Amino acid sequence: MQQYATDTNSNINQILISGKEVQRITSLSRPTIYIQMAQGKFPQSISIGDRRVAWILSEVQDWCAQKIKNARAI
Repeated sequence: MQQYATDTNSNINQILISGKEVQRITSLSRPTIYIQMAQGKFPQSISIGDRRVAWILSEVQDWCAQKIKNARAI
């Protein structure tokens, strides 16, 4: 069994989340997420397996915060 070292200095927000979690957090549909990714308007997913991708939680949270900030600035 392979063991992984724990980096005690790592940022807790470097958590990977699934597409379903991204949809729940942002209220965006899966196609909209991928369209916005292709347009450079949404954080890029990362490959975590042959057929699996994930997003970094802090990047998705930052995207949400920016959307809220922009909406409140109007």
